[in-house]
Order: sequence, then C-alpha cells, then structure tokens
Amino acid sequence: MALLQAPLPASCDVVVVGGGASGASIAYQLAKRGVDVLLLEATVLARGASGRNGGLVDAALDPASPLMEFYLRASASFAALAEELETDIEYVQDGSLQILLDSDIDIEETHADFRAHLDRGYPVRWCDRDEVLAMSKLFPENVIGGWLRYEDGQVNPLLLTYALAEAAARRGAKVRQHTPARGLVVSGERVTAVQTDAGDVTCEQVVVAIEPWSRPFLAALGLDVPVTPQRGQIFVTEPLPPLMTIACLYGNSPNPYIYWRQTRHGSLTIGGCRTVDTHGDWLLGSPGPANSLDIQKMILETIVKVHPGIADVSLIRWWAGVMGFTPDRLPILGRTERYPNLVSAFGFCPNGILCAPLTGRVIADVVTGAEAEVTLEPYRLERFAATKRRRAS
Repeated sequence: MALLQAPLPASCDVVVVGGGASGASIAYQLAKRGVDVLLLEATVLARGASGRNGGLVDAALDPASPLMEFYLRASASFAALAEELETDIEYVQDGSLQILLDSDIDIEETHADFRAHLDRGYPVRWCDRDEVLAMSKLFPENVIGGWLRYEDGQVNPLLLTYALAEAAARRGAKVRQHTPARGLVVSGERVTAVQTDAGDVTCEQVVVAIEPWSRPFLAALGLDVPVTPQRGQIFVTEPLPPLMTIACLYGNSPNPYIYWRQTRHGSLTIGGCRTVDTHGDWLLGSPGPANSLDIQKMILETIVKVHPGIADVSLIRWWAGVMGFTPDRLPILGRTERYPNLVSAFGFCPNGILCAPLTGRVIADVVTGAEAEVTLEPYRLERFAATKRRRAS
C-alpha cells in the first residue's frame, strides 16, 4: 500500500523509530499537530509484540504504582480513539474477569488483590459463582467467583497499529516500512540524523520506540538503557460459536497466569505464562521468535483446567512476540538528559497496547513543547542511573 511505503525523505522535523502501536500512535498524534514526521519500521508494521498479543485493554496493576493514573487514562481513551480512526479496530468495552477456582491455593492473594483495587477506587466489583457461570457456559462447576474490572476492554492489536499508521499518513506523516534505522548521527549533544540503508534522514528530533531493541540501538550513543527482552506466547483456536463476551484472566503465583478472550470472528485467543518463559538477548536477533514446547504445554493445560469443554478444540495458529521489560516495570518516556532532542518511548512490559493511545499524546506533547497531561518524572531514563549511584554509596 503506497500510503504505508512513502519515499524516504532527505529531512523532516521528527523521525519516529519503530512501527509498533506506540510508534504509530506517536506519529499519528504528531501529524495531527502539523508536525512533519517520518515513521520508520524495520520490517512491517506490528511485526513485533504489537501484532502478537491477546489484545486485552486490561488496566489492572498494583494500585500504589505511579502507572495507575497512566493506565486508567489510557484505557479511557480507547472508545474515543475507536470512533476517531477511520478503521474498525474491533474495540469493545465488556470488562475483564479474574476468576477463582475452589482448587486454587492462592485464594487469599486473589482476594487481597481485589480489595486493594477496591480500596483505591479502581472500577471493580466481586462476582459470585452464579454470576460467573452465567457469563459463559465454558466455566467449570468448581469456579467460586471472580473480580470484574468493568471498564476494561478488548481490541484487535494488529488493526489498531495499522489504523494509527494509516491515519497518520492521511494527515501528512510519511510511513516507511522495510527500512531499518541503522544508527543515529550525533553532533555534540544533539542527534542530527537517522541512518538507513537508503540514506540518512536529517531531523530536529528523534523518538525511539523499539522496545527491547532500544538497548543495543542506543548503546552506540553511550546510553545505558536497562530494557530486557521477554517473550509472550499466544494460541488461536478454530472459530467457535459465541461463548463469552468478556476477557478473562486466571492465576497468581504459584498458579500459572493465563489470559484469553473470544474474538469477533469466534476464535479464542489464549496466552500467558510469560514470567516462567526463558528469555534473553538471543530474542533480539530472532526474526520471528518461536513458541517453546514447555510454555505451550503449560498454557494449554491451564486453559483446559479453567475451560474443560474446549479440550478437543483445534488450534489453528500460534506465535510469539518480544516485549521490553524494565527493572521496575515502568516504561521509559521523555527526553534524555544527554541528548535533549532524543525522546524515549519504550519499556512498556506487557502493556504497550493498553498504553498506546496515551503514549502517542504525551510523547507528542514532549516533542512539541506542550505540557504533558500526566507527569513523566517517574518514567525518566535517568532514574536508573540515580538508583545505581545510591547502591554504590
């Protein structure tokens, strides 16, 4: 599509490196503000984790985290964004349900998690056994209840990313796929250009939105970016009759954590067990990180435990995607001190899709010099250097 393969310009105001949901959202918001922006993607849009996740708009989090406001604002943005974009992104706001079985050994932990969210004013309510069983005939008889996050939703992450990129292009952004950013040209304390195989693009500002690949990419500039890769794995079943409208989650340590939802097309999308998966820098060099047998087995055994009735359902495809995780599970957002015209937007851990609408707006605020609608102080890259200094002393 010509809309998503513009000629490479010699110069522009801003280059956004990374064609996932975050990068596409940033390019869209900048284009809306009249900024001459180029969105660069190394392969195809949403080739990484943005096109390889379950599509949950799930804002559950430790209520004490500074990200709570960010998550809630981002989640509340989806309905308006879905209307604003000229493509159906399959967004619905039917809530998400964390379920509990009578065989679980983490019942108190689940109840404590629910009470913590309730005490902080998070939009949740407890559902008893009968309410849960009424939500889907898939649930087993030994379900004892669950907590409903009634403002959560679901979205097709692939459609979301493409819709944002196309909307950006219609508003004047240049979107260029199959064009890896090979490096940055620096003069003093400023980035002056982005290097590609097709030529350098000079620019006034650069936004880096390439999740774990940001670490090796920015290391060449002497920046220590503590974002490590971690793989998420997903399964998709054959299309099934309507079985549920709500997205579901199950498990707390030591029970395997999984999530699932039924898409508009009838398939169940099932993922999870991410924290027990093997991960490491080898993922950064993999063009398409494969599923691993141990994680496949754990996910599928757990979903059959929760939904025994789908034990014989066929799987039609499965995939894995690489996400970027920071040590404190907070993203890295905003300008870098060493290069003030270099802006970071990565490290969203498992929630880049949820954050994407708000990420686009706040990074566009940073780039254009506007006041961001949420404080970015907790998300500065330099917080890690300060932590190292405290440990050293």
